[in-house]
Amino acid sequence: MATVGKFVDALYAAFEESGIQGEQCQFDDASGQLVIAADTTRVVPVASLFTRYDACSDDAARAALVAAVAEVFVNGAADVPSSHADCGARLLPQLWPVVKIAARQATLPAGHQLPHCGLHGEEPPLSADSQDLGVVLVCEYMHDSSCSSAALPPIETPVLSSDLARWGISFVDALRGAMEQLRARTKAGPPAEKRWEHHPSGCGQSCWQDRFDAVRAALLPKLVATRKRTDGLPEAGGHVVAFATTGCVLATTSKNALGLCFLGDTLHLQIAPDDEKKKAEEKKKKDAEAAEKKKKEEEAKKEGEEKKEEEEKKEEEPKDEPMEEKDEDEKSEPEAEEEETEPPVVELTDEEKKIQFPKHSMPDLAHNVMMGTYARFTTPEMAEGFDDIQYEWQKGDKATQYLKQWVLNKKMSTPLDSIRPGQYFKDKVTQFTKLSKEWQDKLTAHQKAGKKKAAKKAEGEEADDVDIFSVADINDTGGGAPLFEHFTYEDWELMKLRFEFCLLVLSFKKDANDPDREGIPMDHLGFYWGKYYNTKLLSKRYGMDSDKDLVNLIKDTVTTKDSVLVSQLDDELDDLAVFVKLTEEQRRERQRRIDAGDETARLKIEKPVEPKPAAPAPKADAKPAETKATPAVVKATTTAAAKGSKGGGKDAKGGAKDAKGDAGKSKGKDEGKWGGSWGGSGGKWGSGGKSGSKDGGKGWGKKGKW
Repeated sequence: MATVGKFVDALYAAFEESGIQGEQCQFDDASGQLVIAADTTRVVPVASLFTRYDACSDDAARAALVAAVAEVFVNGAADVPSSHADCGARLLPQLWPVVKIAARQATLPAGHQLPHCGLHGEEPPLSADSQDLGVVLVCEYMHDSSCSSAALPPIETPVLSSDLARWGISFVDALRGAMEQLRARTKAGPPAEKRWEHHPSGCGQSCWQDRFDAVRAALLPKLVATRKRTDGLPEAGGHVVAFATTGCVLATTSKNALGLCFLGDTLHLQIAPDDEKKKAEEKKKKDAEAAEKKKKEEEAKKEGEEKKEEEEKKEEEPKDEPMEEKDEDEKSEPEAEEEETEPPVVELTDEEKKIQFPKHSMPDLAHNVMMGTYARFTTPEMAEGFDDIQYEWQKGDKATQYLKQWVLNKKMSTPLDSIRPGQYFKDKVTQFTKLSKEWQDKLTAHQKAGKKKAAKKAEGEEADDVDIFSVADINDTGGGAPLFEHFTYEDWELMKLRFEFCLLVLSFKKDANDPDREGIPMDHLGFYWGKYYNTKLLSKRYGMDSDKDLVNLIKDTVTTKDSVLVSQLDDELDDLAVFVKLTEEQRRERQRRIDAGDETARLKIEKPVEPKPAAPAPKADAKPAETKATPAVVKATTTAAAKGSKGGGKDAKGGAKDAKGDAGKSKGKDEGKWGGSWGGSGGKWGSGGKSGSKDGGKGWGKKGKW
């Protein structure tokens, strides 16, 4: 008879044969999970695997299943990949009950979290009182039918906070990619007319049957809204959806009384009785085991009574005098036994002596509670009103110092998942974006005007003779030449990179508001970069092999101290022109090295791929302004509108000739650059309109949408 206990014992034995010691495994009966705390922490879903184990026909099939579990979880075949790109189609969203999410959180090791959100994007922690379901990310493991793990069902390994930190992306970005994979998987599944199987009552059941039906119906509601009955009758009323399991969804409408009755009957008469049947079978097994145990106890008791009766009969038999000597010998025997059974001397090993806090299978605090409170842990003080404080282990100051160091190590090793960009960060980004555009416009105007700095004072004098950090106005260092006169694409990118790194560190300090967090641990740089800039930090784009090399490229702005990224600049960052000055200083040094023959000083920054220009429209003869515009005129009026002019050039209605000659001469307020508005201000698609009318058009719709 298969039981969960026997299944767990078989797994322990198989793991030990694969090199995993028993003390490295902890089984939690409440959540039905077995945690393997080896080089990599892995969680075995015992509860779900036991269903397949219990269904095995014989002992050979059960042994094959246990061997397959050991092969997959010991060798890490079901692990979450080390990079986000390696996940591919395996990364998918999944619906979990809130109580299951809380149970999984409680079993995770310290420093790990289970990222999740509500059905409408609510941030954790989720309350079971307000909603029953949450969205998590899982990495699906599909076995190869040719290998020994073919006996296993598909395994869904949840994505933890440590996985997101290793990938360098946020939960939102990972969820966005998982949704794309779910859409692709949905399209590759049954066609639209075969996605639902309808009962004559009009109640439909999902037909994907790949364990992701529920999350489809919840996150892609259009699949429910476009459901069509096979009889062609219209669906009246609002949609009613029931998530029976992760792979079974029932759907009907609020005005379909027959469909609602069928849905209720299905949930109570088919699904619920199955659960009751399982409970009855489990109760039957427990009763049988209890009866067998009671029977054995009665047999043992009966045997004990028989032995006792035999001993009593022997004692009643007459005893001869020589037996007195035997009695004396028997009396002396216990004394000898007492001497032999002295308790052995127990000695601890050196490793056991170092252990002060043994690990337990169940933590004292739930993981989410620990992560939200550990930063405020302190030792008690008499000022708090205690009558007496006694330390059983380390005394007084040593205990306080130990706790402070533990909290500090915890902060350095655990990403702050709750941090959000503050107003200081947003204001500085807006200010820098505006200044950066002004500086680049200034350089463009200077280059078009053909202005150059004054000639050298003497032969052999360097052209870059301006003291960079004494310049008061970087837009004019003399003769109208800006300090960034020789900036190229690479220099602008390095200036932006300096600003982004410096602002990230300073904003993190302000938003964390913790004196112990003076900088960002290098191991968490990718995680916080995704939190603040909502993108991935790509060091190779700048020609660097690692984040450490990238930081070394701008070490005049940020540096590392004890593997923590800190800023070299003032915390308030009042003068953003300092990034221009630092970039110019590095540019001059780099140019001197290149002039001296050092080719390694050249930058290798990748440029973004520019879109190919559209093919020019065919020219046509001009027509009167009242007639429909030809392609050439359409192109001219569109260009004029893009430049934000009120009239679209000198005469936007003058036909092809005027369009060709005057479309680019408009003196509109936005100068017609990419990033300016289409017919108005704002610089956003849809906010400027599509015509060259007096007011700049009304946009593409009321709110500027497509």
